[in-house]
Amino acid sequence: MHYIAGVGHNDEKVLVLAATNTPYALDQAIRRRFDKRIYIPLPDAKARQHMFKVHLGDTPHNLNESDYESLGRKTEGFSGSDIAVCVKDVLFEPVRKTQDAMFFVRTPSDNWVPCGPKQQGAVQITMQELAAQGLASKVKSVVRRFYCLEILPPPISKADFDKVLARQRPTVSKSDLEVHERFTKEFGEEVLDPVNYSLYIKLLNMGKVTSLPRFCIQMEILSFDGAQEAALHHYSKSFRGFSAMLTPEQAQQLADKDSVVSVFQSKMNKLHTTHSWEFLGIDSTHQYNQMPMVSNSNIIVGVIDTGIWPESKSFNDKGLGPVPKKFKGECVTGDYFGLANCNRKIIGARFYSKGFEAESGPLESFNLPFFRSARDSEGHGTHTASTIAGSIVANVSLFGMARGTARGGAPGARLAIYKACWFDNCNDADILSALDDAISDGVDILSLSLGPNPPQPSYFENAISIGSFHAFQRGILVSASAGNSGFPRTATNVAPWILTVAASTVDREFNSVIYLGNSKVLKGFSLNPIKMETSYGLIAGSAAAAPGVMTKNASFCKNNTLDQTLVKGKIVVCTIETFTDNRSEKSIFLRDAGAVGMILIDSAFKDVGFQFVIPGTLIGQEETEELQAYMISEKNPVGKILPTVTVLNTKPAPEVAVFSSMGPNIITPDIIKPDITGPGVNILAAWSPVATTATAERSVNYNIISGTSMSCPHVSAVAAILKSYQPSWSPAAIMSAIMTTAMVLDNTQHAIGRDPNGTPTTPFDYGSGHINPIGALNPGLIYDFNSHDIINFLCSTGASPAQLKNLTGELVHCQNPPTPSYNFNYPSIGVANMNGSLSLYRTVTYYGKDPTVYVASIDYPTGVKVEVTPAKLKFTKIREKISFRVDFIPFKNSNGSFVFGSLTWSNGIHRVRSPIGLNVVSV
Repeated sequence: MHYIAGVGHNDEKVLVLAATNTPYALDQAIRRRFDKRIYIPLPDAKARQHMFKVHLGDTPHNLNESDYESLGRKTEGFSGSDIAVCVKDVLFEPVRKTQDAMFFVRTPSDNWVPCGPKQQGAVQITMQELAAQGLASKVKSVVRRFYCLEILPPPISKADFDKVLARQRPTVSKSDLEVHERFTKEFGEEVLDPVNYSLYIKLLNMGKVTSLPRFCIQMEILSFDGAQEAALHHYSKSFRGFSAMLTPEQAQQLADKDSVVSVFQSKMNKLHTTHSWEFLGIDSTHQYNQMPMVSNSNIIVGVIDTGIWPESKSFNDKGLGPVPKKFKGECVTGDYFGLANCNRKIIGARFYSKGFEAESGPLESFNLPFFRSARDSEGHGTHTASTIAGSIVANVSLFGMARGTARGGAPGARLAIYKACWFDNCNDADILSALDDAISDGVDILSLSLGPNPPQPSYFENAISIGSFHAFQRGILVSASAGNSGFPRTATNVAPWILTVAASTVDREFNSVIYLGNSKVLKGFSLNPIKMETSYGLIAGSAAAAPGVMTKNASFCKNNTLDQTLVKGKIVVCTIETFTDNRSEKSIFLRDAGAVGMILIDSAFKDVGFQFVIPGTLIGQEETEELQAYMISEKNPVGKILPTVTVLNTKPAPEVAVFSSMGPNIITPDIIKPDITGPGVNILAAWSPVATTATAERSVNYNIISGTSMSCPHVSAVAAILKSYQPSWSPAAIMSAIMTTAMVLDNTQHAIGRDPNGTPTTPFDYGSGHINPIGALNPGLIYDFNSHDIINFLCSTGASPAQLKNLTGELVHCQNPPTPSYNFNYPSIGVANMNGSLSLYRTVTYYGKDPTVYVASIDYPTGVKVEVTPAKLKFTKIREKISFRVDFIPFKNSNGSFVFGSLTWSNGIHRVRSPIGLNVVSV
């Protein structure tokens, strides 16, 4: 509301409210309520004029105020949505004109722009001739308006709009203005105070999930005016509910109804490989090679992400059998995505944007490339999907870097794609809808390389936690990334029914060294494909401050902080301001200022590969000192940045990634999180060729990126292998197999450290350790648990019946007294509040052929004596269960910190290890 203060009389206020950006959700709500294109027309020409300005945004145009007035007059009956479609269509007109143009002028920034024959500097030449002469990039994409990367279309003009308006018609008649009258009555004659509309998610009583018509569900709950129109997503498969744009007051009205389980506000989540699978040893395991995964696999992995680029060679279906009969999903068509884009590898594809658009505005308003379909314009989803189940593709690299055979961990698995993320953000309402569909579609594993910004929300008001609980109940393992916040207490997706994945390095580096004028060589790190033909002068950013900019600020090489006359033709030495600096963006600012290269002093992130638009490399502290000494001693220091060289078999590896989020678990600290770590640094996998922001404006089919988003699909793939190998195993059994067989030593046989300096780590860094696919296939013993065990655990942590109802959709009563939280049969052992001695229990299930005996061994936490009873477990048959007790006798207070150890069961063949984390409050 505050955006429209002073627009005019009340009708105009309401109309603009219904049509612009965030309040645009009111307009969308009408359309979605009736499940067809019904919009609110804008009867006032000034409102329509305003909408053209809103939707054009920063798009270059030649329109003046009179042109806008003309467009307002010509669009009688149009809604804000009609105008959005109109503007989108107009954006394509200049591309056609560019292709047909005969005269071009070259701009100072080395772009070619169409012009008239009399313009100064005009050259009579076609776009095709420019390309043929090598004056423009020949890279094409499926998005027509990005036809040529270096040829720019002319600005939007009134003539462009007139051409589109000649065929454009409003989608509703004037009779639909009754809707406007209804809004006027609802908001009153004067709108003075802000009305805060937010996206809420409602979950209804489950009972038995039936085929109750969607309309009936709405009428059962939505009794207040306007609520029916506000519904966006309907969840009716695995759980029942819907999401809607509501005020807090309306949300509370719903929460007070007996038939409503819960009402919580939807939030936004962030998107958090040739050699990596060799590093994990997955190709060498005999069991893996004997399994049917490579050909006719029935394992289906659902990937909730940014979509997929189906033409990638990583998604060819050669050698795969028919789509598994158990799969009930769909191949939903949309922008540049048809039924032919699904195959026996990509067996399903859906997309969800209603929640995102309701909160953030129409996709068109972002002025970024996108596809209103499952096609991926950002690359992230393509990368994660190919890491999980990419087909085998030989001779893959990023401009020669990391060259090798690309493959997913489970190349025979099938992919079901659920696109719920747009422009690096994923809305809770869309995620929950994707989870609802995926569970119903029949996936076996769900992989989510996304999560909330820390701190982790309550399990009972978090879409990922709620949706994944229902998946767990249906036998589906959910693997999710822990996050990239890098600090203690920032791990997310920490519910005990989710396998939470940290990130670590592999034994590979990408070196881009610096040759100095004194013949010394400095070791640098980056993904730099550009060759410098000669040496250039070196200058520190702090020595090239623009007028009025402080020296320190200039050293960060941010936009408009450097004097172009000083940095032109130079390699600029820059520093990092904060942990979250956009490192790649610095190179763009330098290029625009005329610099030819960048040396970035970044000791923390030097091992993480970044791509730059000019030659660039990251250096650590030792190299920084040598570089600065040289620049001080030389009057005219020079240097040269070499293209990146891939170095294998580096040590130590793995190390926990510098960015990987850490525990403890702030919601249920008795559960050690993250659970596991896996390869997440500099991972090569398939990519979307139109996603050039992350690739330094270069179109590529395979890309190298880092994050817990990359480690999560590695673990998801191992889970898929285990599910194929042991189809009857529960999600908890698969979690246990992965966790208890993990490794805690690096390739130098020392404890895994944390990048970049090998600092000591704990289970709050890596959980149970680094994933070991070979060991996970045959773990020996399993710690199993089911949804009833989870409920008992939550009861012990103080969860109320109302909170449990939020999670399960059913009325749940806790047993009295509750089972102690530390007795939850989790594969790791945590006690967050230990007052004196304590005994806890675990139960293991034997998976082996012959009778055997497992013996316990303890790595003692500091200040705590540990005893296990019985100390030996004798098994005689497969699936036999035996319980044991662990007694902790503390003799030293841990002063508010956790102390760590481990319990390992071994029969001479298998080692079943559980980390121990204790916070000793008193002895």
